[in-house]
Amino acid sequence: MQFKDKLFITSDKEQILLNNKIKLFPIDKFVNNLDKYLAHIREDRNEKLKEHLILVIKYFIQICNEKNLFPILKNFWSGSEDFFDFWIEMLVNTIYMHDIGKLNIVFQKEKMSNHILNIDFDMQDSRHSLFSSLVYICYFCTRLGSIFKKLSRKELETMVIFIFLNGYIISRHHTSLENFQSYITEIIEKEDVFEKIMNYCPDLNMNKFKNKTVKKILNYFSEKRLLVLYGENWESIDLYIYSRLVYGLLVSADFYATYEFMTGNKIDKLDVIDNIEEFSKKFETHPIIEGIRKHDSGEYKFDEKNINKYRSEIFIEAQKKICDDSKESIFYLEAPTGSGKTITSINLALSLLKKDKNLNNIFYIFPFNTLVEQTANSLYQFFDREQIGIINSITPMDLVMKSSKDSGKYLGKIDNTKSEENYSDVDYEATLMKRQFIHYPLVVTTHVHFFRDLFGLERDANFALPHLANSIVIMDEIQSYKSDIWKEIIIFLKKYADILNIKIIIMSATLPNIGKLLDVPYRIPSLVEREKYFNNPIFSERVFPDFSLLNKKPKNDKEREIIFEILAEKVVSEYRNNKKIIIEFILKKSANEFFKKLLEEFEIEKSDVFLMTGDDNKVERERIINITKEKKRTQMILVATQVVEAGVDIDMDVGFKNISLFDSEEQFLGRINRSCRKQQAKAYFFYYDNPKLIYKGEVRAKEKNSLIELEMQKKLLSKSFNKYYERILSDLNEESYRYNENNIDDFKNNAVKLLDYRKIKERMELIKEDQDTAVLYLSTKINYRKKEYDGFEVWEQLKQLIENSKLDYAEKKVKMAEIMEIVSLFSYNLPKIYFYGLSYNDSIGDTIFRIDDYEKYFINGKFDRNRLKKQDEDGFEFIV
Repeated sequence: MQFKDKLFITSDKEQILLNNKIKLFPIDKFVNNLDKYLAHIREDRNEKLKEHLILVIKYFIQICNEKNLFPILKNFWSGSEDFFDFWIEMLVNTIYMHDIGKLNIVFQKEKMSNHILNIDFDMQDSRHSLFSSLVYICYFCTRLGSIFKKLSRKELETMVIFIFLNGYIISRHHTSLENFQSYITEIIEKEDVFEKIMNYCPDLNMNKFKNKTVKKILNYFSEKRLLVLYGENWESIDLYIYSRLVYGLLVSADFYATYEFMTGNKIDKLDVIDNIEEFSKKFETHPIIEGIRKHDSGEYKFDEKNINKYRSEIFIEAQKKICDDSKESIFYLEAPTGSGKTITSINLALSLLKKDKNLNNIFYIFPFNTLVEQTANSLYQFFDREQIGIINSITPMDLVMKSSKDSGKYLGKIDNTKSEENYSDVDYEATLMKRQFIHYPLVVTTHVHFFRDLFGLERDANFALPHLANSIVIMDEIQSYKSDIWKEIIIFLKKYADILNIKIIIMSATLPNIGKLLDVPYRIPSLVEREKYFNNPIFSERVFPDFSLLNKKPKNDKEREIIFEILAEKVVSEYRNNKKIIIEFILKKSANEFFKKLLEEFEIEKSDVFLMTGDDNKVERERIINITKEKKRTQMILVATQVVEAGVDIDMDVGFKNISLFDSEEQFLGRINRSCRKQQAKAYFFYYDNPKLIYKGEVRAKEKNSLIELEMQKKLLSKSFNKYYERILSDLNEESYRYNENNIDDFKNNAVKLLDYRKIKERMELIKEDQDTAVLYLSTKINYRKKEYDGFEVWEQLKQLIENSKLDYAEKKVKMAEIMEIVSLFSYNLPKIYFYGLSYNDSIGDTIFRIDDYEKYFINGKFDRNRLKKQDEDGFEFIV
């Protein structure tokens, strides 16, 4: 590689930029006194502007080479091959010219302490990103003027779109992508582009730009042109994905280059999967996998009544199917609870990596943090710990240690249990970078974090996209997403998958074929023959649903009291038969009242009765889950809310559930007889609270779609989820075209086509916070995983860390991530209404409040939020 005015790049996969037509902006010809201009400064030396631009291009090439991105970038050009070189030149120079606006003499004076010209400054604008974008637009409008007669009208319009879109990306590289149209309005209608550049960048030779051509193109471009360009369908998503990918490449390369200058350490590798045979060796030699292979080859056969026979057959069948259909981009893995979906999905990912050598990352996406942690622990059996990154809001960062021999190189994970003295060995910049830029072969994270990567506005939300390209994404429990955006989800997922070569495996026990929501139904292969397994007695007879308590809905409080009494008698009766019982309510208030009733009105062992709701912190949830697993325990009663439906590893004998969504009923069944070893395990369904109180506006909460209907009971018994979803998808399709805030065409025309990133983000949010929340911190002492924590000591450590203004940004972020995991053990996140008039002992801002006399906020050994305020509320239970 060499870096002069021309760019030479060789990719192992494809030689795209290896020719003399791809030119970097000739900065030496356009800028006088170039050596005087600085990009960054530090105490011992300064970095010249051109040095920085070249270093950024170097890292851009490195990212593209390691992630095999050059073939993907080519996907965004739809014109003839004759003009591809010019188009890719525009893209490459988006990276190279991103800081050309640092020629701004006000920036040099105020930010670099660099007095370029001996003049009296009366200008106040020290920005450089907007100026960079203006110079970029002027340069490429001039360049376009030399070839526009050769272009078709469509190609000309496409080139103009990309010039301005690239300019917008440059203008936002220190902030975030927000609204493309606002940028266009600013530079076309309100700015005298040439005069502003000349005033602030006097060493830029403006006479080399063809001003008439630039102005002509500026006038040619308008909002209507953007609307017309991509027609009536969803093609404008291509531009959305392009802008986010190029933005991600720019900020990543810029960050790496700045890090290298400031620390002297290079980023040698991105930690992708570059040797699939080596990466999969531990998996293939694991006893479970060897057993499956032997069953498949006939060397050893599992017995017909052994569940491992069917787990093995699902494993092999899915592998064969995905290899046959490997050209597709989205797949369904629909298999019963207990059938080994996690191990099967790992094998599917490895199979795809072997089929397509461009693929080099795996992402596991789960709905809840509990599932993230559980799955990570499972994956440690099959891969080395340093190959796995857990990325969520509660897991500390994997520390990268300094090396006296080769400082800054990633040395893998260390145990995050360490003493203060070896904090000095931590490379905080490298640690933060490893987390932010996802330098892991395999990543386990949450749905919320994944959607932030796809649609988030934050600058660091775009760091992930270059790593998501050429990756395998395994999504678990997609039906837990809000159904009112399922159509938008599948539209965007298909686009992301097709353009960025992402292979998406959607797995669940209850799977909506949301491909049918597309205007042109999209084929999503199912990787196993569902009826073959769902109807097999070893799975279908694992739990028997019982609807005898669903005779009628309560019409008044008296009827509700009767149901409550019947439930309590039935639960206690099952308990006395030496059974482990779980009963789930959909309202926290109802769960609390039932728990209290059992303790106060029945002669049962109090130490056998437990309550689990969203008000429990991590310590309490783990304590209860561990109790359910005690081998000596043969009977217990667990009263709970929906927090137990997914992500909670419990195995009970008998269940009771307030009906809610059809998907949730099946999820609940998965908490009973998970081992498939119990006989006649039952789940009773009842109606106490109305599901619509929780699932407002959710089509699945309509009475016709619930177990109150005999037809739906039959569907659950026969596991006919496909027929259930046909009805749901039909309702969703009809709803998407109603003239309201959910109208799909309005979203397409007024958000996606206009590249309104904020509107897109708001539409695609999985969780919307309807009210402000704060954290209640109870300063008790806690034993957690064989270690005691003192709440007072943790609080003081947190305050000192927050108030320490001398710490570098990276060190503070790393230490905050570590301490917040411990803080969460003492914390309860609650709506701010619970804090009004609250007497507290200490606080951090208006977001964290410490209480020392915490005992009075507990009843029957459980935290009760309603003791914080006088007036009770409905106590709705939301899962986040």
